Amino acid sequence: MRSILSAHAWHDVTRVILALRIYELEKQRLPSQLADLAQGIHPTVPLDIFSGTPLNWDRNTHTIYSIGPDLQSNNGNVTTYRDGEHPGTPDIGMKYWWGAPTPAKSEEPPPPRNSSLPFTRKF
Repeated sequence: MRSILSAHAWHDVTRVILALRIYELEKQRLPSQLADLAQGIHPTVPLDIFSGTPLNWDRNTHTIYSIGPDLQSNNGNVTTYRDGEHPGTPDIGMKYWWGAPTPAKSEEPPPPRNSSLPFTRKF
């Protein structure tokens, strides 16, 4: 049962990470709170399956997380799963890993390729 709940938490964290990316691309910034996502991107902030409260968003460290199966917050101290176990930290989540927003595409066409250059690889 514990692994099912953890999988549910990972699913919700992933949904919020994607919603954060959409928000960032549209507004060129990250929200100060997850409730800001409800303004057209994500209808509600998913609840932490373990605590029953909204998932946690630490804007300073760019971490979205669930408190995990021990029911205690480790302040977003998340690491990578190994063999299904959380090594040393029961918070379930991830860092928002996208960098700066992608700049708008240029309307100018790319420069022409120099067709006189020989190929160095076979395709």
